[in-house]
Amino acid sequence: MAEMEKLKEEVEEIHAEQMEQKKIVEQKIEEPIDMSDIIRRLNHSNAVVMEINKDVKKDSYKRAAIVFKGKAAEITWKMKQREEDKIKAIAQAKLPIPEITFGDNLILMNGVPFDQASDAEQLRASLAIAMSLNPKLRVIRVRDGSLLDEDSMAIVSKMASDKDFQVWIEKVDGSGKVGFVLEDGMLKTKIGRKS
Repeated sequence: MAEMEKLKEEVEEIHAEQMEQKKIVEQKIEEPIDMSDIIRRLNHSNAVVMEINKDVKKDSYKRAAIVFKGKAAEITWKMKQREEDKIKAIAQAKLPIPEITFGDNLILMNGVPFDQASDAEQLRASLAIAMSLNPKLRVIRVRDGSLLDEDSMAIVSKMASDKDFQVWIEKVDGSGKVGFVLEDGMLKTKIGRKS
């Protein structure tokens, strides 16, 4: 700080000298004046002023950095709190399948993304969720049932039986011996007979 004061005094001295030199020039002295020393000193004073300005800017940037660092810490703390609140809420939720958890924008099944779980695990989880969401009606509709193999159908049958649910499965059957046909909301065919 003492060095800055000294530099400021030097700038003021140079400025005062410039004013005196200006007065001399204005008096129209006929003899030529050697300006090289004045120019050198003026250049030096300009360099000093530039250094002072750099220090001032540097200090303002440091103050701004401290403010932004504080704001970043506050935001980080809030994000951490939200994450902890989310984890608590999930832990307190009554999920129908304990193997289901949540990751970064993912539903996890046994620690892997749900869409990477086996078909059987996905089917069990989906049925358990559907059953827990619909405990009074106790009917579940499975679309694209033709895609279920025998093992998957056995899983559906066992879960429906264990939980006392009816399962309506959409399935393509060309034999005409299984199921029923609805047209315009009306029962058209039931187990191969016309109604």
